[in-house]
Amino acid sequence: VPEGCEAVVMQEQTEQTDNGVRFTAEVRSGQNIRRRGEDISAGAVVFPAGTRLTSAELPVIASLGIAEVPVIRKVRVALFSTGDELQLP
Repeated sequence: VPEGCEAVVMQEQTEQTDNGVRFTAEVRSGQNIRRRGEDISAGAVVFPAGTRLTSAELPVIASLGIAEVPVIRKVRVALFSTGDELQLP
């Protein structure tokens, strides 16, 4: 939230006017703003090592302010044989 802002108003609670925007509901200080540590406390394990990251995990990581995550690529293996080492039984 930009410095100096006290609340976030959902679009559904506004109306556009000729001069700007009008709020259709009461706006309270802190409304729709999550504070640091509110959802996940410092030192908590969010995802254990080895968790497969999908579209469900990525917003959680982003909400923690993490832009880069070390990952291990899924191993790709291909087997092929050459020569006559393999024989039919």
